[in-house]
Amino acid sequence: MKRAIAILAMLAGAAFGQWDATPVLSVMRANATAWVLATGGNVTTNYSEGGTNWTAHIFTSSGTLTATVGGVVWALVVGGGGGGGGALNGGGGGGAGGFLVSSTNIAVGTVSVTIGSGGNGGADTPTSGTSGNSSSFGSLVALGGGFGSMGNVNATNGGAGGCGGGAGGGSTSSGAGGIGSQGGNGGAGLTVGGGSVGGGGGGAGGNGVDAAAASPIPSGGVGTTNTYSGLATGYAGGGGGGKHSARSGDAGSAIDGGGAGGKGVDGASGTANTGGGGGGGGRLSGVANKAGGAGGSGIVIVRYVRAP
Repeated sequence: MKRAIAILAMLAGAAFGQWDATPVLSVMRANATAWVLATGGNVTTNYSEGGTNWTAHIFTSSGTLTATVGGVVWALVVGGGGGGGGALNGGGGGGAGGFLVSSTNIAVGTVSVTIGSGGNGGADTPTSGTSGNSSSFGSLVALGGGFGSMGNVNATNGGAGGCGGGAGGGSTSSGAGGIGSQGGNGGAGLTVGGGSVGGGGGGAGGNGVDAAAASPIPSGGVGTTNTYSGLATGYAGGGGGGKHSARSGDAGSAIDGGGAGGKGVDGASGTANTGGGGGGGGRLSGVANKAGGAGGSGIVIVRYVRAP
C-alpha cells in the first residue's frame, strides 16, 4: 500500500513538472498484460462494444489464425446445419449445427480453424437429408446438425447431432426427433391419413416443434444471437418441418439461418455461415414428391481486446 501511494504521489508530482514519470510508466507497461496480435480469417474487423474496443477475425472457410503475440481470445464456433428430409409426405427439418462460445488462451503460433459444410437435402425419391459437418477452433469443436428424416409411408427418426434433426411424417408410422448434444432436439413427425407432416429441426436456443395436423406449425427451433462479428446476428436456427399440401395450416417456419419447410414445394436451404438447418420438403398432392433443403455452412469468429 505504501509503495502504491508513493507511486501515485510521484505521478501527481510529474503532472505539475516536479518529477520525470517516464521510468515508472515504463515499468508499468512492461508488467501489463500483452495485447493479442494476430492475422487470419476471411474478414478482419475492428469495432467497439460496451466501451471495449475489439478486433475480430471472421472465418467463413477453413484456415489458420496466426498469433505474433498470444493472450486471451473469445471464440464463437458453429457447426454446419443438417439437411432437411425429402418427402412423399412431409420431411423433417434439419437440425442446426452446434453453437459454442468460449474464452481461451492462445500462444504465439498458429491455431487451425475448420468450417463445417452443411448437410445435403434429401432427394424427392424420397430420402433423408445428411448430417452437417463439425466446425472447430483448435480443440473447441461444434458438431454438425442432425439430418431431417424423409417423409415416407414408414418414416424414420431424425438424426442426432449438435442440434437434433426433425422426424419425417409417414402415412403408416412416423419417427421421433433426433437428440441434440449442443442444442435443442428435433420435433416428432405426425402420422395421419391423406398426407403427413414432418417435425422441425432443433436449434441452438430451443427444440424443434412436434408436427401436428394443423396447428401449431412444425417450426424449427430458435437459434442464438451473437455480436462477435460486430453486428447482432442470429445463428444455428433449426429447419422447419415439411407438410403435405393436403393438410391445413402452414409448413414449418424458421429463423436465425434455418430454412423454412415446404408445403407442396421443396424445403428451403439454411443460410450459409450460420449453421442453420435445411427445411423439410412437402409433397404436392397427387402431383410430385419434394426435396429437402441443404443445411447452412458453419462459421468461426475469434475476437480479442484491441490495443489502445
